[in-house]
Amino acid sequence: MLKRNFRWITVFWILFIAVVAYFDRVNFSVSASLISKEFGLNPAQLGIIMSGFTFGYLLSSFPGGLLSQRFPSRVIITVSLIGWSIATIFTGIAWSFVSLLLARIIFGILEGPFFPNANKIISAWVLPKDRGLASGLWITGVPIGIVIGNLISVGIIGSLGWRSIFYIFGSLGVIMAIITWRILRDQPKEHPLITKEEKELIESSQAQFRGDAVSDSKGSTVIQLLKNPWVWVITLTYFVFTLVFWANVNWLPTYFIQARGSNIMEAGVNSSIPWIAMGMGTLILCRLADTGKGYKSPWLAFSLFAMAPTIAYAVITPSVIACLVSFSLASFFVGGAIGLVPAHLIDLFEVADVPKVHGLVLTGGSLAGVIAPILVGFVLQITDSFNYAYYVFSFLAFVGGLLGLALFYNEKKVLQGKAFISTVQSTDEPGYRS
Repeated sequence: MLKRNFRWITVFWILFIAVVAYFDRVNFSVSASLISKEFGLNPAQLGIIMSGFTFGYLLSSFPGGLLSQRFPSRVIITVSLIGWSIATIFTGIAWSFVSLLLARIIFGILEGPFFPNANKIISAWVLPKDRGLASGLWITGVPIGIVIGNLISVGIIGSLGWRSIFYIFGSLGVIMAIITWRILRDQPKEHPLITKEEKELIESSQAQFRGDAVSDSKGSTVIQLLKNPWVWVITLTYFVFTLVFWANVNWLPTYFIQARGSNIMEAGVNSSIPWIAMGMGTLILCRLADTGKGYKSPWLAFSLFAMAPTIAYAVITPSVIACLVSFSLASFFVGGAIGLVPAHLIDLFEVADVPKVHGLVLTGGSLAGVIAPILVGFVLQITDSFNYAYYVFSFLAFVGGLLGLALFYNEKKVLQGKAFISTVQSTDEPGYRS
C-alpha cells in the first residue's frame, strides 16, 4: 500500500516539519507571561518581541521562494530547519529585551524559506485531483503544532522552567533536519523508493492538468508577478485573515490569563481548543473544495465572511464558554482559508511560479504577523482591553471575503483551461495552458 502511495509519505513528512515549526513558534507565547515578568517587559515591548519573528520571516519568505530556482527545495528545507532550530536554542539563552528580539528575528529569517519550498514539493508530488486534501493535510501541521506545543510547553515549564522548552524543541528540530534529508526529494523521479507505476501516474496526471509544454518553463519573472494585479489580490486576502492567526498565536494564552482570569495551565488548555478547531477546518474545507468543479475561491470567501462575526463576538461575550466557542469557530474558518490558499496557488500558477508567488503571499502574511502582535500589545497597553484590536480584525475579514469573491473571476478562466493567471496573453510566453 505504502509502496504504491509513496507521495503521501512526502506529504505527511512535510506535515511533521510544520508541526515542529509551530512548536518553535508557540513556545514563546506560552512562556510570554513568565518572560515578561523576568525581564520587566510591558505589553508593548512584549508585542514587539512577538513581532520580531514575523519581521524576520517577512525578510526571507519571498527570497526563500526565489532560492528554489537556484537550489533544490530539499536542500533549502533541511538548512532552514537546522538554522531555525539553533535560533530556538539561542532564545533560551537570551538575557535581555534586545537579545530576545534578535533571537526571534533570526529565527524568523531562517524559517521563512520553509513554506514556499514545501508547497513547491507538494505541487510536484500530488495528483491534481488531491491538491485540496494534500494542502489541507500538511497545513494541519500548523494547528497540530500549536495544540501539542501549547500542552507540552506548559508541562515542561512547570517542571523545568521556561528556558528549557527552547533547548528541547531546538534539539528536536536538528534531529528532524537529519531525517528530512533522507526522506524528501524535489521530484518523484529522484526518489529511490518510489515505484515506476506511481512515478508515471504522477507525471501523467501533472502533464494532463498543466500541459507538457510548460513542464520545463522557468515561469514568470519577479517583475511580471509584481505587475500582476491578481497576485496582489491573493496576497491581500492572505494578509487580512492571517492578522487573526498571528494575534492568536502570540496573544491567546495571555488573553485567557489577563482577560478571562485563567492560570497558566488553564490558559494553555483553553488556547489549544481553537487550534483543534483550526485543524478540523483545514481538512474539512480543503476537502470540500476538491469536490464538484474544484473551485477554491468561493470556499475562501465563505471562510472569511464567516470569520468576521465570530472574531468580534469572542471578545464581546462575558461567558468564557461562549468566548471559547467563538474563537474556535473563527479558527475553524481561519484554518480553511490558510489551507485553501496553497492549493489555490498550485491550481492557478505554473509549477515554476508556485514557490515565487507563495513567497509573495507569505510576505503579506508575515507583514500581518508583524502588525498584529504589536497592534494588540499597544491596544492592550492604551485601553487595558483586547477588544478594539479584534474589532479591526473582524472588519478586515469581511473585506477579505470580498477579495475572495473577486478571485473567482480568474479561477473560472484557469480551470476552464485558458491560461495560468501569471501569464501575459501570448502562447509563446510562460504559463500558456493548452
